[in-house]
Amino acid sequence: MRIIYNTTLLLSISVVLCGCPWWSNVGLDEKPLMKIDPALLGTWHDENYPGVETEVVFTKLNDQVYSVKAHVWDGDERYEDLVGKAWFSEVNKVKLLVLHDTKADSYWFAEISRFENEMSVTFLSASNKIQEFTSTAALRKYMESLYAAKKIKYDGDAGLVKLKKEAE
Repeated sequence: MRIIYNTTLLLSISVVLCGCPWWSNVGLDEKPLMKIDPALLGTWHDENYPGVETEVVFTKLNDQVYSVKAHVWDGDERYEDLVGKAWFSEVNKVKLLVLHDTKADSYWFAEISRFENEMSVTFLSASNKIQEFTSTAALRKYMESLYAAKKIKYDGDAGLVKLKKEAE
């Protein structure tokens, strides 16, 4: 779980039952629908770079999906590498980044705040998860109810991940 946590953390965009990030076997949509944000493309580093060598690279896979490569500090004196996909979905007017770890075939969810060349990533907490969802429609309906009731919880371990974009 720790390796997945750090890998997701680097995914910039990252994450671990109140202290675990929320992962799922399904995403929020049958297929990504929102267009990518070109400003997200490029290389992002941990705010403490170069001391922390965490790096997330977003490239354009297609008009709706990013290809993501991450090199993330795992907290156990080593780095983990991840290759996956990411896209945005909207739930109750909240834009969520859906991270698909293609090797583990699991999905992670994070709220992103981007200001110029800085980005804050806040992962949703597994304490939101009351069951394993088998369809995107069921997961979406449940997440909509959490946001509507203002009962969404955030991962306390990952907290707020801050990344800065590498100058081009």
